[in-house]
Amino acid sequence: MLCVDDDREVLSALDAALRSRGCQTLLAGCASDAIALAREGHPTSALIDYQLDEAQDGLDVAGALRALDEYMMLALITADQTIADDPRLASLRVTMMSKPIDPVRLWAFLGERAVVSVAAQ
Repeated sequence: MLCVDDDREVLSALDAALRSRGCQTLLAGCASDAIALAREGHPTSALIDYQLDEAQDGLDVAGALRALDEYMMLALITADQTIADDPRLASLRVTMMSKPIDPVRLWAFLGERAVVSVAAQ
């Protein structure tokens, strides 16, 4: 799973939580690293923070990832509820998760990821 967040503490916590569930993680602190890691590592899913400290936002990253892999499961993590109205969410097939992340929702997303991975093969 690719995790994209410019906050190292958040990335570290996400990494620990996902690894405790048996996930292999790729960690990126910016959009360009996320895209490079996706090209090299071929993740089946990504958790992307919306608010990145750069010109691109998380939906821009989701768009780049979707262009690389039409089957990748994408989730956008944000505290900004107005993002729910952004048409890019639907067109890119991105699941929105509110901060703080609800563990039950995250584990459900992981379960959905496993089903989609098998179906895509």
